[in-house]
Amino acid sequence: MRSDPLVLFGSPRGGTSLAAGCFVNHGFWTGKMFGGPNGVGSGGYVNYENDAIKAFIKKNWKLHAGDLMEKPEAENLFAFCSKTVPAGKLWMFKGPVEYYPIFKFWFPNMTPAFVFRNEHQSVEAVVRRRGPQEREHARKIIQSRYQHAKEILATQDYSFALDADAIVRGDYSTVEYVLEAYGIELNQEKCGAHIDPSKWHV
Repeated sequence: MRSDPLVLFGSPRGGTSLAAGCFVNHGFWTGKMFGGPNGVGSGGYVNYENDAIKAFIKKNWKLHAGDLMEKPEAENLFAFCSKTVPAGKLWMFKGPVEYYPIFKFWFPNMTPAFVFRNEHQSVEAVVRRRGPQEREHARKIIQSRYQHAKEILATQDYSFALDADAIVRGDYSTVEYVLEAYGIELNQEKCGAHIDPSKWHV
């Protein structure tokens, strides 16, 4: 297993699946995906979140929404992934920004990329799924996640910010920067193959 995965960090309803599809279409392995049939998520995009790795994390670490996870050394994520990820393959994983300390600890050579969406639209996407009673709760958590992401970006020399709103409009410049880090040339058709703008505000 390669020790330099691409890891997308973001917020649910924040465009991580939208961005992840661009990398999968450029050859990044994700494995069996988490979600409903064929990994299709509630927003209409495939949920590119490996179910085995996600289940391992959920089993061994407690997620407090909006807070970075503690005690990354609690279980050996590297050893688990080495049994799951094919040898020599470019691979990626996506999850909430709370996972950052765990992946930073076990994969110091990872390429971290933080996915941002218009904050108001992220909150409203949660409301459309769960109802207006969730608006304030969602706002606080999403603000916290984006704040953590900005703080990490400000302190790390090697990390990227991805603009999900730009991606859905066909601007793949932030995706291109990440691909260049792996020596891959951007193919706009591969990025656009899975993007349906009509699903963005569903």
